[in-house]
Amino acid sequence: MTAELYFDYNGSTPLHAEVRTLCAELLDRDFGNASAAHRAGTSAKEHIDRARSAAARALNARASELFFTSGGTEANNWALVGSVPRSGRRHLVVSAIEHKSVLATAQALESCG
Repeated sequence: MTAELYFDYNGSTPLHAEVRTLCAELLDRDFGNASAAHRAGTSAKEHIDRARSAAARALNARASELFFTSGGTEANNWALVGSVPRSGRRHLVVSAIEHKSVLATAQALESCG
């Protein structure tokens, strides 16, 4: 039998066993909306804040500088939509081989001037 090789780590990656176990525990126990004021929400927010602080320490950054997104498309949108209009510049250059989320966002910015 030949082992299957998986090379699409840009699209998805397997979870480390420890991460999978922790995620399952948190989804069972602290599944609340982290923006809500109830116990489940405040508990979920505490977990997110601890994760953000740990990641910031590992990156030698401030926790306030880190933002979690649902994936690459959302991150690309944030990066372009959040920075281009604030830069004061009216020119954006992207490569024709960029991910479609970058191209679509660049086109949307272009249509807005």
